[in-house]
Amino acid sequence: MMQATSEQHDEYAAAISSQIKPHKGPSKPRMFKRSIKILPSKAEVRYLPPGHMRDYWLQMNVLRDGQPPISFAQFWRVWSSEFTHLKFRQESQHAQCNECIRHKMLIKEFSSHLLARREQVRLYTEHLKAQYVDRRCYWASRGLSRMKNGAHICVIIDSMDQGKTSIPRSDLTRAKDLSTLQKPKCHLTAVIVHGWFIMMCLSDADLPKNSSVMIEIMCHVLSRLQQQSCCLAQHHLHIQCDNTPREMKNNPFMKWMAAMTGQGVLRECSLQQLRSGHSHEDIDQVFGGLATFLASKGRQAQTPDDLMAVIQNFLQDYKRPYEAGRVVLKLDGARDWCLGDRMLKCCCLIVYACGH
Repeated sequence: MMQATSEQHDEYAAAISSQIKPHKGPSKPRMFKRSIKILPSKAEVRYLPPGHMRDYWLQMNVLRDGQPPISFAQFWRVWSSEFTHLKFRQESQHAQCNECIRHKMLIKEFSSHLLARREQVRLYTEHLKAQYVDRRCYWASRGLSRMKNGAHICVIIDSMDQGKTSIPRSDLTRAKDLSTLQKPKCHLTAVIVHGWFIMMCLSDADLPKNSSVMIEIMCHVLSRLQQQSCCLAQHHLHIQCDNTPREMKNNPFMKWMAAMTGQGVLRECSLQQLRSGHSHEDIDQVFGGLATFLASKGRQAQTPDDLMAVIQNFLQDYKRPYEAGRVVLKLDGARDWCLGDRMLKCCCLIVYACGH
């Protein structure tokens, strides 16, 4: 090709360029939905549990005792025009509530029995009201803790899915030869002390995840509160946790709470759990953001220290205006908290060590 010459005009490139549409700028917001005018809403987007608009229409008609029912067309028209900030979440992979699934299946099966279907909708609505009342108890204590009025401290504690914290993370682990190897999975426990700080504790895979570890973490939380000039003896400690019996919903943790109250470290202490299947709260939202951050920024984390660095970077930019403190710790071990007098003595020594 010594005598090859370049073409001055490429007809194929010109034809492709002519088919590309020019950029017209940002799209305008939608004003109509099937001839229904959408009113502008400045409210924050709120996400509802996975479901359908028809479920809420049935519940609303059940609550209208003695009044004529509202047609679905009118309900859809008002929803589409004035409640555009309400969105339905996608189906989740987590286990759902047993009662919710049972009521939904019965409502579907009773499609030709109006009275039985109406009764099942009423029972399902009462169940949703009951779990909402449980959440309001937690929200009330959370609001009191954020006010810092000197009487209440609300703490929520939970552990992240171990599949998100497996190590080592590298491009080499994607190879076919290494795909069958079992990776060690670190344990990550997060504590949100509302109005004070967020603390995350990372431990190795061989450290037991039991009540002794949770008691150790809570003792460290109380010590940090004392360092921030918080008089624990004048506060009521509200602890919100998951309903897993092996971690906090057991006798060792209850005896620790009794020891803290009996020795005068805390004025009062209470332990609360939401219903099974309805236990997801704001701490699970933190875990969701951290999982996304680990998937993008933690691809080369090969040791627990590398994971701690990624978690620290995540917490620095995480927006929680009420909790200004950010703490990331490595939990190397935990005491074997006994159920007798040794446990009471250890509780007093650890908590009072910071003050004296």
